[in-house]
Amino acid sequence: MSKFYIVSQNQTKKFESERQIMWSPKLDANNKHYGPYTLMGDVQKGDIVFHVYKKVIYAVSRVIVGSHSAPKPSAFSNQTWNDDGWEVNCRMHEIQIPFSSLNDSQMNQLSSIFAKNGTYKQRYLMQLSQTQGEMLLKLITEKSENILIDLLSTETDTHVVSKLVLEMNSGRNLRETESYYALTNSKKVFHDNNEVNKQVGLSGEESVLKYLRENEKYAGYQIKPISSNLDGSSGNDSAGYDIELVHEKSGHKIYIEVKTTTGKDSPFFMSANEVAKMKLTKNSDVEDYQIFRVFELDAVAIRPARLRIIKDEDLNNLKFDAINYRVSL
Repeated sequence: MSKFYIVSQNQTKKFESERQIMWSPKLDANNKHYGPYTLMGDVQKGDIVFHVYKKVIYAVSRVIVGSHSAPKPSAFSNQTWNDDGWEVNCRMHEIQIPFSSLNDSQMNQLSSIFAKNGTYKQRYLMQLSQTQGEMLLKLITEKSENILIDLLSTETDTHVVSKLVLEMNSGRNLRETESYYALTNSKKVFHDNNEVNKQVGLSGEESVLKYLRENEKYAGYQIKPISSNLDGSSGNDSAGYDIELVHEKSGHKIYIEVKTTTGKDSPFFMSANEVAKMKLTKNSDVEDYQIFRVFELDAVAIRPARLRIIKDEDLNNLKFDAINYRVSL
């Protein structure tokens, strides 16, 4: 049975809500166990979390990846928290339930999360009883029945909720980085293979774009979406790449082509335009071509999807097989 939690995000709302996560250190500043932090280690997939910011329940979520070890995000570097922590990945739905809107009976049911003077207890995470959780879910039903259906539905879940574990390519060996990203979700169910392939490609490109924007390594680059997946009707799918990076000082350019599949790191397809663009940059000192290979992308189950970056000498080792021919009489 799912457990219910309530989390206070007064200090961390912007970062955590944008990334759909919760994070806390494992120990307090004195390297001692602290109840709310210890509780973070118990949160499991399927649990329900109510998110509080400034005396308002601003979101409710279902846990999609249970508690796992994760380093302190760089965004919290100015905090004195320990580097070793717990991370929980959530699928959040915005909702507005101010504590001031609760009646006396509801406040009494939630008495365990309030101090004697009626103020909300300043703890990062607290567990709610089944009765408390169901009462809050009932309030949410009054706001939006669709949110409740989505929270309680597991068998019909079609969200892309895979955790993207980014791996950088070094020769044939991949090494795991400490960055974690939740892939863009989609509530559509596709039965046509072409539509499935389009949605997989879109999820891969959006995930790579997010990675580039959040990775300090690319902080000096202007990031330009090129494909129609990323730039809509203004996109150019014949350019031979999906994303263009331009260094703000040197003008150095990196052309990125994203290749995404749900299976293993198997052979993939490249268009004539993509191959031509790659060859044009082969001996250039001011331009580079890179293939961001996203694979094992699972649209339903919770398992890692992987990213392999193919660049430099590895591009020279690619093998091309002609499997289609243009024939005319």
